[in-house]
Formats: sequence, C-alpha cells, structure tokens
Amino acid sequence: GLLCLLHQTLVSDNPFEFAKDHLVRMATQYSEHAVAIVDLFLTRFDPDHPNPGGREAECAARAAGIALAIDEEVAEPEYRRALLGLIGVVKAVLRTNVYVEDRFALGLKLNPTLLPCPDGVPNTVLFVLGGGFTGFHIRWRNLARGGVRVLRTCSEEEHMLETAVHYRNTYAAAQSQQLRNKDVPEGGSKGVILLTHMSSVERSVKAYARTLIDLCTPDPRLKTRMVDLAGKDELLYLGPDDDGFITPSFIDWIVQCGERCGIPQARALITSKR
Repeated sequence: GLLCLLHQTLVSDNPFEFAKDHLVRMATQYSEHAVAIVDLFLTRFDPDHPNPGGREAECAARAAGIALAIDEEVAEPEYRRALLGLIGVVKAVLRTNVYVEDRFALGLKLNPTLLPCPDGVPNTVLFVLGGGFTGFHIRWRNLARGGVRVLRTCSEEEHMLETAVHYRNTYAAAQSQQLRNKDVPEGGSKGVILLTHMSSVERSVKAYARTLIDLCTPDPRLKTRMVDLAGKDELLYLGPDDDGFITPSFIDWIVQCGERCGIPQARALITSKR
C-alpha cells in the first residue's frame, strides 16, 4: 500500500524511472530499509502502543535515523529519493484500519498535500488497497457527494497505464463534481476503483465500500482500533456512477454494512438512481 502511494507521488516526474516494478525492485534490493519503514508505519498506528503519549516523538526519532541510514547506504539517487519518499508517505498517513481485525482491505486517510494538487488542495483523500484493486475517494468539502466509478481493465498493460494516472484522474473527476455542485450545499467528491482484468467486481466494490466505512465510522468498536491523527469526524456520502457497475443490490449491501458498522443515518450513505 505504501509503495502504491509512493508510485502516485513520483510517476508524473518520471514514469519510467519510477515505474511500479522499479519501485518493487528497489524495496527488494534495500529490504532492510523498506522493512524499517513498514515497522515505523505499524508503530505509529499501533492502538496498543505501551506509551501513546510518546509515540509521535519516538516515531520522529526513528524516521530521522532511517533517513540518515538511507543517505549513507543507498548509492543510486533515484532509489534514495524513493526510499526517503516512502518515509514521507508514512508521515502523511492520518488514519488507517490496518489493526482492524475483520477489515476487508487496507484503508489510509492521507494528508492531501502528499499527492499533486495542481488546482487546489481537496478536503479529504482516502486510499484503499485490496486483492486485485486499488481505490481513491476524494472530497472537496467535508460534506460532499459524488459517484463511485468502477474501472475494470482488460490486460496487464492497460492496468499498468491506468495505475499511473489513477490518482490524477480521480482528482480531476472530484474537482469537476465540485464545480457541478456549486449551487448546492454539498461539495463534490469522486471515488474510482481500479481493478485488474482478473478481479471480481462484487468483491472489490464491497471491500472498497467497507474500508471507507472503517475510516469514517464513529463507532467505538472500530475507532478504538485506529490511531486518529486527523482529529475530526468524517462525513461519507456516495452515489453510483454512470458506468452501471454500482447496482441496486450493491447499494442495499453498502447501506446494511453502514448500519452494522455504526454509521449515523446509514440510509443516506449512498444514493440510488432507481
């Protein structure tokens, strides 16, 4: 998940040098540093940390030590930049469901400035990584509504190309929805789920929706398993896109999932075009 986000931050600078497979090779070659960064992430969001009050200071010191080791031990400038960028990704995470035991996928709430914001900084950026899919959800206001689009690729090559522009296209679609919503109280948002050609639409949509709910619910059963560095409650409102993948049965399931996970007014969680 951290590598997926790193790829989104770097790919526009050099799509070949920072291709996904190159970043995986970097993490393999410098696995000691990569593992240290993952451990840093897990420590920062450990709800059972023995010293919660000193967690941020501990993690800041560890991050500085890892960065120093990378500067001294990584010869290739592009790999050095990528590994230091991976530390930046960890620092930009504000909330995660990584310690939620029955999670469907990994969810991360991000500082929106981690990723390119050419036309303004959105209110909220959520990222989801599941089996065979990735997803972004971007809101321009805390109270915002927009469709969820499912993009199923037809080949590995198409998936690679779409992955490189996944965040950029979601950002543009959310901004466009914000402009269309200028005369209504709700701001604009957009979700885009990117599937491999082998992925199940049903499993991916349900995992994506449940993970957004994990990140946004006020239910203490889930919130106690998440260290919240954002410090504010989330308001989640979704809708189907025009691609036809979000069917009425999915909408019913998402509402029921929201009710089970303690979302207030869960019946307003997602609208229908029925």
